[in-house]
Amino acid sequence: MAGGGGRHRIEFGPPLPPGTSGEREVLDLWLARGVDPEHAPDALCAALPLGVEAVDVEDIGERLPSLSASLRWADYEVALPAPAAPALPERVAAFLARSELPWEERRGERTRRIDLRAAVLALEALPPAVGCTRLRMRLTLEPARGARPSSVLAALGVEALVRPGSIVRTAIEVARPRIALRAWRARGRFE
Repeated sequence: MAGGGGRHRIEFGPPLPPGTSGEREVLDLWLARGVDPEHAPDALCAALPLGVEAVDVEDIGERLPSLSASLRWADYEVALPAPAAPALPERVAAFLARSELPWEERRGERTRRIDLRAAVLALEALPPAVGCTRLRMRLTLEPARGARPSSVLAALGVEALVRPGSIVRTAIEVARPRIALRAWRARGRFE
């Protein structure tokens, strides 16, 4: 959250892939005046729609890179029906053993060619729960290398088992240059 300069603007984080819900999504707010980050979550919650709450607020410098330029990776969890459980760890191991995996993603009328293996930073079959097994993946958000969770699920051969609402983005990593941020805070936020 940045303030000053008499301007205000909102920049949302990356759009959710089709069929995905999100937890702990990110956004940048540029405010017309400074707000104490300690009190900002309460003020934000009063203005947000029912079911959406501000979890954390961080004061950042307005001259730091934009949110879209600072995105690094996103974590996803997928709940799959129990029939996927026995084969999932082996499929994950085979995927991770690959050095590359050429892949095509359709986005509207455009086709993107990527190395799907390079887009997957981490992939793990979690212990089965009652009636389902879970898969956790970390995908890069770098524009040239990023991939959708559905592509990873297709590469694992389990895409047809995915039910609506079973893919959740659980975290987004945003890189902030801490040295610049500390200097900005030490010098004065609104000079």
